[in-house]
Amino acid sequence: MTGVQTCALPILLRAAFSYFEEQPDVVRLVRWEALEGGPVLTGEMQVMLKPMFERGAAFLEREMEAGRLRRYDARQLLLTGYGAVLSYLSDGHLMNGLLDADPMSVEALTARREHVISVLRAAVAVTS
Repeated sequence: MTGVQTCALPILLRAAFSYFEEQPDVVRLVRWEALEGGPVLTGEMQVMLKPMFERGAAFLEREMEAGRLRRYDARQLLLTGYGAVLSYLSDGHLMNGLLDADPMSVEALTARREHVISVLRAAVAVTS
């Protein structure tokens, strides 16, 4: 897994988690818009997220081309990470009974963040 250790994927995922942890209103608005399927924020979300999405996809493509990440569809990989981050943060309060702990505690958020990073790191690792 040496390539994954030298790439910025864990840094990007930690940044995404941190941003959305600190912006619970954004998480709620994004999930509400997604569930309602309405056009209330669709245009604004596209304007805000599209440049970040395209930069992220380009970054992943460069990492794959350089042989530091296993080849995947970069956009689908981003959507996987996006779903893992946003669904936990938006639905966490529903997980109290599953985890027998506060899913939004510092400890639970850290455990979830590191688990997602570990799973995605293993998925994109270049094998010898």
